[in-house]
Amino acid sequence: MSRIVIKIGSAVITDNGNGLDGDFIGEIAHQVNELIVAGHDVVIVSSGAVASDPKKNRSCNLRAMIGQGKLIGEYARQFAKFELEVAQLLVKDEDFLRIKNDCGLNQLEMNLLEGFEEKIVTVINFNDGTSDREMKMLPQCADNDVTAKNVCLLPGINFDYLIVLANVQGVMDEKGELIPLIDGNNYEEVVKNLKGGSRQGFSENGIKVKAESCRAVARTGRVAIVAPGHAEDCVLRAFNRLESKSWLDFGTFFI
Repeated sequence: MSRIVIKIGSAVITDNGNGLDGDFIGEIAHQVNELIVAGHDVVIVSSGAVASDPKKNRSCNLRAMIGQGKLIGEYARQFAKFELEVAQLLVKDEDFLRIKNDCGLNQLEMNLLEGFEEKIVTVINFNDGTSDREMKMLPQCADNDVTAKNVCLLPGINFDYLIVLANVQGVMDEKGELIPLIDGNNYEEVVKNLKGGSRQGFSENGIKVKAESCRAVARTGRVAIVAPGHAEDCVLRAFNRLESKSWLDFGTFFI
């Protein structure tokens, strides 16, 4: 049994930032159901709340408030096809503080563990409806990429893998060629040539933060991957390669 964090970017889950892609979410639900049936625990960290509201004249905070309902509603609709319930978990920085209870866990860890026991698919999003931090961080695309890293590193959960779904093939070099593997030997050279981000928060421009988050996870002995979110069976293909340590033909692996 493995525990997996799946991070889904705005550019993957929406139609070019103009509303949610229900068919894509349906495909994710199908693949996550297969993982759960096989005995694995899965948490989704999902962007897309802001981008799901196409009225860009509104403030980002208001778009997030409107979009969070649309986002969790579509997840619930798609997972219901597999008789799975979803739970929405909106987090802020303080949720990751190590304020432990008598069991040695914080409340966030307790929520996730109970969800695993009940076969609930927890969908996590940074609470940007009430916080300006994510809005201010959008130029670096650091919002839910960093949140996914922080979830994966929760000491009371023992996650095994981080799968980051992006709208690119993986981490590309200066020639536009895929880098299949990043580790301690080539990370510094690779990351200095990567882009920082854009106000859309889309992954092709925010790949640097994705790489930083994946590398932080890999430093703890876990394995992470930046995978093409629009590829067929993207989640299952990424997971199978993580399990088999076969990282030559799909995405960029971080070890």
